[in-house]
Amino acid sequence: MPMHQDGLHALCQALVQLLAPFCEVIVHDIETETVVDVYGNHSTREIGEPSFLEDLKIEDWSGDVQGPYRKTEPDGRAIKSTSILIRDENGNRTQVICINVDVSKFEAARVLLSGLVAVPDNEPNLLANDWLEKLHLFVANWTIDRGIHLKDLQSKDRKKLVQELERNGVFKQRNAAQAIAKALGVSRATIYQDLRE
Repeated sequence: MPMHQDGLHALCQALVQLLAPFCEVIVHDIETETVVDVYGNHSTREIGEPSFLEDLKIEDWSGDVQGPYRKTEPDGRAIKSTSILIRDENGNRTQVICINVDVSKFEAARVLLSGLVAVPDNEPNLLANDWLEKLHLFVANWTIDRGIHLKDLQSKDRKKLVQELERNGVFKQRNAAQAIAKALGVSRATIYQDLRE
């Protein structure tokens, strides 16, 4: 069922408010091929200007939603976009709504973070035989697999985890109980109690 224009207006406003300050929504009229509404403008598009809908090749769409796809603003900003066809009660195409999200700052952050966490492939892994590192990795994976946050670990869950660690030979390591207690945020006595039970 086609959405009433007031509903579309509210939806466009909601999207821009939800994703502020990175989102803009532009409404194009198919018949006049002009911009009829702009929300959260960051691309300097103006109402009444040409829409250039031919670039979207609407006639080739397999459905009423196209994207997400990438665009670039003249100033070099990367934009992630999705376009939606709006139809009237007879199914005729009347408008195209383009949702544009400026992802340039996120891409810059991704590049920065990837450089920060990257380790050269030819560097030796000093932790390859580090049982403490393996302990931490085991605990992290065990809790993630069960959807449990470590800080929310219940007694019954902790006992199961300690049993798993014991089966995997972790307690054969020197000072293992102390390391496990620290990793789980409990006392060493609690770990020994879990083992006995």
